[in-house]
Amino acid sequence: MRQNGGLNGGAESHERTEVMPAADEEQYRKLLEDMPAYVCTFLPGGALTYVNQALAALAGMSAEELLGRSFFEMLSPEDLTVVKEALEALTPQQPRETHEETLLFPDGSTRSQQWTNRAFFDSSGRAVQFQAIGIDITERKKMEQALLDSEKLLKASQKVAGLGSYVLDIQTGAWSSSDVLDEVLGIDEQFPHTVEGWAKLLHPEWRERMRDYLSNQVIGKKCRFDKEYKIVRHNDGQERWVHGIGELEFNAETQPVRMIGTIWDITERKQAEARLMQVQKMESIGRLAGGVAHDFNNLLTVINGYSHLLLDKLRQDDPLRASIEEIHRAGERAAGLTQQLLAFSRKQVLRPRVLDLNHVVGEMLSMLGRLVGENVDVRLRLNAKNGMVHADPHQLERVVMNLVVNARDAMPHGGKLSIETAGVSWDEAYAQSHPEAPVGHYVTLSVSDSGAGMDEETKKHIFEPFFTTKDIGKGTGLGLSTVQGIVAQSGGYIEVYSEPGHGTSFRIYLPMMDESVANTGMPASPVLGGQETVLVVEDQAEVREYAATVLKSYGYRVITAESGAGALLQCEREDSHIDLILTDLVMPNMSGRELADRLEKLQCGVKVLFMSGYTDSVMVHHGVLEEHARFLQKPFSPEQLAIKVREALGGESEEDPYRR
Repeated sequence: MRQNGGLNGGAESHERTEVMPAADEEQYRKLLEDMPAYVCTFLPGGALTYVNQALAALAGMSAEELLGRSFFEMLSPEDLTVVKEALEALTPQQPRETHEETLLFPDGSTRSQQWTNRAFFDSSGRAVQFQAIGIDITERKKMEQALLDSEKLLKASQKVAGLGSYVLDIQTGAWSSSDVLDEVLGIDEQFPHTVEGWAKLLHPEWRERMRDYLSNQVIGKKCRFDKEYKIVRHNDGQERWVHGIGELEFNAETQPVRMIGTIWDITERKQAEARLMQVQKMESIGRLAGGVAHDFNNLLTVINGYSHLLLDKLRQDDPLRASIEEIHRAGERAAGLTQQLLAFSRKQVLRPRVLDLNHVVGEMLSMLGRLVGENVDVRLRLNAKNGMVHADPHQLERVVMNLVVNARDAMPHGGKLSIETAGVSWDEAYAQSHPEAPVGHYVTLSVSDSGAGMDEETKKHIFEPFFTTKDIGKGTGLGLSTVQGIVAQSGGYIEVYSEPGHGTSFRIYLPMMDESVANTGMPASPVLGGQETVLVVEDQAEVREYAATVLKSYGYRVITAESGAGALLQCEREDSHIDLILTDLVMPNMSGRELADRLEKLQCGVKVLFMSGYTDSVMVHHGVLEEHARFLQKPFSPEQLAIKVREALGGESEEDPYRR
C-alpha cells in the first residue's frame, strides 16, 4: 500500500444498501476502534466509508479526512493491479480473499501488511461494499527472512563441511534428514528413512557392530552416539568414512524418545591420515634399511675389495680362481641390493648434473631391446623439445631399467612397450589439486605396457618395499620403491595409471632445466698411483685396513686412524705434510665433515675425499652431494679407490658420457 500526504477524490454516489448487521452497531464500532488491526470499508469504486483509528494513525490523517477518499490510492503500483483483480474475483460463494501488500511511506520506508478483503453483495449478486482488515507483518517477515537466511547459511556450511543432520524417533525407528545428509549417504526421499534403512547403508564389515552399538550402547545404556564408521553410498556404491554424533532426549520417565545428531563425511581426513601413516611407516623402514645398507656396505667393501685383489694376483688357470670369482659376483649382486635399499630409503648419494633425458633414454634403446626379448615391441618417442633435467644419469638408467623389467614381466606372452618423453607445465590450479606437483615446467618420462594391468588394491601397495606380485624367488619387491626413492630424491614425483586388462603406465615428472645450462665434460684420468701422504680415517677396522692396503699398493704413504680424535692426534704427531684425508662420512663422536673442517685449520690446503655407505645430513642436502665435495660410494673396488684418490689429489675427473 502507498500512503500519500492527502488522498484525492471524493465520496462516490451509490445506491445505499443495508450491509451491516442491525445488532448493536455502536458496540461494534467501539470494538473496531480499539483493535490494533487496520480496518476500513469502501465502495466498489474505492471510496472509503469507514476507517478505524489504527488505519487513520498509519495514514497520518484523521478518520474524517479519509472518509470519501479512494482506498486504491493507498496502494503501491505493484499491489494495485493484484488487489483489483482479487476483488473482482470475489463471488457470493467465495466472498473473501487474503493477500500481502507493501505499504510505501513518503520517506521511502516500507511496511509489510497482510490484508483480508470481504465483499458484501445485494440480492442480484452485485458487490456493493468491501470490508478490509489488515495487520502489520513487517517484523514477522523480517524474522522469516532471517530464518531463511540462517537455514541457507546452515545448509551451505553443512555442504562445504560434508556435515548432515538428522532426527531419530526411537519409538518408531524413523528418522528425518537434511538435504546434505541425503547427499552424504547417497539417498533420496524415496529411500526408507528407518533404522533398518540406515543399517543397509553400513559397510558389511561395520554392519553388525554398529547395530549393536546403537541398540546396546547408545539406547540401552543411554549414552551419547559418537562413532567413526564406514558406509556404502546407496546411489553410486562408493565407500565413505563418516563420523556420527547424536544426543538423546528423554521423557518424564527418563526413557530415550529421540536422538538429534549429525553425520560428517570424513573420508578425505581418513585418507590423509592413511597417507601420513604410510609416510611414517616408509620413513621408519627407510631408516632401518639405510642403517642395514650402511653396515652391509662396509662388509661388502672388504669382501669385494679383497676378492678383487686376489683375482688380480691369481693366474687364469689357478684352481682357486673360479671360487673367488663366484665370491666376487655374489658380492657385486649384494652391493646392487644395498643400492636398492639406499635408493628406497633416499640415503644414497646422488651426483646430479644437467643432462638431456632424451639422450639418456635414447642411448639405452638397444640394451632395453635385448632386456625385454623379441616378443615385446618397444616403441620410443622422444617428444620433449627441451629434455634437460638435473639428475644422476646412472640413477635415471636404473629407473628406466626397473620400469622396463616390470613391464616385461607383466607381458609374459609379449606385447607393446612404449617409452616416451614430453614437456608439460603445471599452473596454480593444477598444483592446488596435486600437492606433489609445484607450479613449473617438467620433463616427463612415461613407460607404458599392454600387460595385465592392476586393480586399485594392488596400486595402493606397489611402492611399498618388499611388496611384489611376482612368484617367490622372482622379485625382491624393491624395484618400484627404488624408482620412487630415486625420483623423489631428484626433486620429481611419479604417477601410475592402470586398470585390469588394460595395461599400466608409469609417468615420471622431473623439473625442467634451462637448455643453456650444461656441464662440460673432462677427459678420463688414467689409474695412476703416487707418493703423496694419505690419512685414512675409518671406524671399521676391516675397511680401514683394506683401503690402506690398496693405497700402499699404488705407492702412497698411508697413515690410519680409527676415529676423528685419533686422526687429530696423528696430525699432531706427524712431521710430514698430509696431502689427502680419506675419511668415512659417518663415524661416532665426530663426523667426517667435522674432522675435515678441523684438519683444514691445522693444515691449510689439505684435500678431502669422503667415503660412505649412505648419506648424512651433515654432508649432503636431501641426498645430493655438495657441489665442491668429492665422494666415494661404498663398496668400492681397488681401481675405483685409486681413481678417486688420484682425482682428488690431481684435480682430474673420470670420464662421464653424460657431461656435455
